[in-house]
Amino acid sequence: MTSNAKPETREVDEQLRDELHRKLAVWGPLVGPDALAAISAGVDENAPIIAAKLCQGDEDVTQDIVCVLGRRAAGWYGITPLGRAIARSDGSPLGDGISYAEAASMLRVSRTRIGQLLAAGLLRRVSDIGNRRGISVASVLDRLDRQDRNRDEE
Repeated sequence: MTSNAKPETREVDEQLRDELHRKLAVWGPLVGPDALAAISAGVDENAPIIAAKLCQGDEDVTQDIVCVLGRRAAGWYGITPLGRAIARSDGSPLGDGISYAEAASMLRVSRTRIGQLLAAGLLRRVSDIGNRRGISVASVLDRLDRQDRNRDEE
């Protein structure tokens, strides 16, 4: 991805821990409390390292995390720190381009607004996602970053 802004590693770490602990909760009855406690401690110990690698765009770590957490709806990649870190990585399940509907979901706007943003040059098209033209994921992430900066300045 070409977006330069990086999500805060601390925020990614916190969300990653929460997501992994939720996944672990279902294993308790199967592995027992001692094994669950040991795995949980491993999550807490390794989450900051994994979060840092995600924020650096590590493709292998991104693919591992997506495998564990599962692919999410496009909006999740736009509104959560962990989602944005994954979306920025070369290992992102989103790839380089997304549909108008997915871009609208990430930006929390209508598909009509996506067309307006394209016409104004505020989003970029990609030539091919499947058999159709799509929206550049990097341009959607850049737009989200601009919105965050504007919100922070208010």
